[in-house]
Amino acid sequence: MLQKISAEILSIKAQLSISDILSELADISKKNTELTQQAEDMEDFFGVKLGTSAMETASKEYQTSKQVHEQATKIVQQIQFNIKQIASISPKVAEQLEKALKVAVKEQTIAQKNLSKLEKAYRMVAQQTMPAQVIQLMQFMLDGFKSSKAFVSVPSIKEATYGYVDQSYVLEVPLAENVSVKVDKGLTRYGESLTFIVIKNSTGKTPFRDTEKQKALDTMIAELKQSGSPLLKENAGISTQRLAEIQQVKQILQKFISTKGRDYDTVEYRESNKTLVGSVRTSIRQEDYGEYSDEADIRADAYLLKPFKALVSNFKTINNIYIGYGEKGWWTFYIQFKG
Repeated sequence: MLQKISAEILSIKAQLSISDILSELADISKKNTELTQQAEDMEDFFGVKLGTSAMETASKEYQTSKQVHEQATKIVQQIQFNIKQIASISPKVAEQLEKALKVAVKEQTIAQKNLSKLEKAYRMVAQQTMPAQVIQLMQFMLDGFKSSKAFVSVPSIKEATYGYVDQSYVLEVPLAENVSVKVDKGLTRYGESLTFIVIKNSTGKTPFRDTEKQKALDTMIAELKQSGSPLLKENAGISTQRLAEIQQVKQILQKFISTKGRDYDTVEYRESNKTLVGSVRTSIRQEDYGEYSDEADIRADAYLLKPFKALVSNFKTINNIYIGYGEKGWWTFYIQFKG
């Protein structure tokens, strides 16, 4: 009896869910119709001299199309999930959901087409209206990379991505995964026009004023050298060497922490920042010392960091090793690799 009541409750919830789904699909359909018309109107921009007002319009419609596509994708996933949950309990409700799914997929397809067309228009308008200063600064950076003769290859400005975000023009050239150069020109909230060169790498982003362009160039090259980036000729082949050393160091770290405490984690590699991470619980607790005491760090360095560094001193692709404290005696190793 209880099972039957539970099934009925689930069915009622699903029915309410269907109503919500249909309402959202109607909203998506309306937005798609408007965006389809906007995409057609945007075609009038091609081959015409444009200004900032056209950029504002193109940016607004492109951002809206992204939101609608995300909304459509989310509703498709939601319906698919609901079908799995309700299929064995109420085939009738599942059938209604299947019909809704067909509509949702159709709207998702329309949303994808609108997104593609509006993004194309957005990029075209951004490229045509991009301030000359922005392009010149980007060319300065790329020419600087080339004249340094340090790079394996340097992309051309043809590979740049043109954009417009929060009333700021953005020109970005990717150099590698998580590595790029960006020039950003826009207005502050006080109406002041500012232009920045932003260098981005695995450790973060660093902005430089347009008057510091040489410093931005020198800093970018220095940071790539420091990180052992394979973008540079001096590090050719480092990626292959790094892959081999990661596995070796991972085994060494796993064995090492197993000898330093009864509780320890499995060492894992994080590709996003090329770092091995492993934790061990020791008797060294920062809680046992005063708030401003560095005694625990001194002991941990002697017990954990220094002996481990000695074990891996011959590995060429390690960029940095440090440890951090969590709580209750847990210390975590972070081993960053070059490239």
